[in-house]
Amino acid sequence: MADLTSRGPQRQAAGEETSSSGGDQPDVRSQRRVAAVSSSALSVARLTLPGIMDAEGRVDESRLRMHIFKNGGVSPSERGLVWRFLFGMYPCSSTALERSLLQEQLVVRYRVMKRKWQQFLSSAVRMHLNGTDAELVAAVRYFDQRQTQAQQQTQDQSEEVRDRLAFLELQAQILFERVTFDHEELREAIRIIDKDVPRTNRDLSYYQGEGSGNLLVLRDILITYAAFHPEVSYAQGMNDLCSRFLEVLDSEVDTFWSFSCYMENSPRTSGLMVCTEK
Repeated sequence: MADLTSRGPQRQAAGEETSSSGGDQPDVRSQRRVAAVSSSALSVARLTLPGIMDAEGRVDESRLRMHIFKNGGVSPSERGLVWRFLFGMYPCSSTALERSLLQEQLVVRYRVMKRKWQQFLSSAVRMHLNGTDAELVAAVRYFDQRQTQAQQQTQDQSEEVRDRLAFLELQAQILFERVTFDHEELREAIRIIDKDVPRTNRDLSYYQGEGSGNLLVLRDILITYAAFHPEVSYAQGMNDLCSRFLEVLDSEVDTFWSFSCYMENSPRTSGLMVCTEK
């Protein structure tokens, strides 16, 4: 299992994509940008670890895990891509081409899922602030700026891409059309999430400065997870766990799916308190 306590990768610019995970990336963590919506470029990126990835992009999982065991982990520049494989977002048996198509599907499905709960409970789309936490007020502003940038990038897509994504969106809408939410349970989960997210370790540089907007990214991921996994919903402590995924993966969509895979393969109540705080 990947190390959840080691430092995350270098930061990328906000928007739809991040750059590939090459070994000679410049250290731009000090920019502290808000996480990308998606990291499409990583779906075709190659691991530089010898003997781990074949010519078409398939990963030998046993060799990857052996490398991690022998070397105590992987370099920060490749950690994000490695986590996508180890936690199950990318099947190790997938080729680079297959991952590129899968990435588009996951982006669209997450967008449809997020929009569904936002339409169901529109009053919870924005975190309610009392104005006394200046950092959170600034975080909302940075988050809104990132949303505007992402919308502009969507508008700049080619007609071919828009048509392909429109078809994927129709498929996703059909997939989730029968999903229903319990109004009171979801409101309660959001209430606790809104208590826990501000408590996330803001001493980490990832959540400082402009990066404070990542707290709002984290909130959206946790609410979407709770809405579509009512058997788990939200439990205290999940914010700290998910925040580590966000710091390493630096992508809203990729964090949601990797975190979901992790939760799917983990004991449901291990180290977590049920969502009953008053």
